[in-house]
Amino acid sequence: LSVLEDGTLYIALINRNFVFQTDLLYKSTDNGLTWEEVQLPGLSLLASLIIRDMHWFDSQNGLLLGSPFFLGQKGFVYQTSDGGESWNSIELPEWPYKATTFGHVNSLDMAFNENEGLITGGGGNILSTEDGGTTWQSLRAPIPDLNDIHMVDNENGLAVGHDGHI
Repeated sequence: LSVLEDGTLYIALINRNFVFQTDLLYKSTDNGLTWEEVQLPGLSLLASLIIRDMHWFDSQNGLLLGSPFFLGQKGFVYQTSDGGESWNSIELPEWPYKATTFGHVNSLDMAFNENEGLITGGGGNILSTEDGGTTWQSLRAPIPDLNDIHMVDNENGLAVGHDGHI
């Protein structure tokens, strides 16, 4: 759930039926009184999208981070500048996590402080941006799998990983 100062809300809902494994994104512009579905890009029976995280800079500009449900698919970062009416796929230098079992990617998170952000994943992979998610650079963490990350300010944050790593 993302709650913005102007009363706009975005929520990702889990939709796991056996045929079409994809999450749904809904938007409210009246503090949650009414909701409308936001069309996600690239949906097909062979390209399901599981939303792992989202970040909204304001009611029009946001990012979605997701992983594939099926093995062999690449994850995604999509960017919108019109409240989800259209989406652009963001090219990443590498994908931070690979699904090892059917529908299983659990170490994937995104955190922002203004225009600076991080995506964390398995194998110590971290992607960093300084321009609101338009371009990304690869970094490496000293621990193998990061599950969650939170930025306190532009230089400080907390990351939690497997086996009690902080």
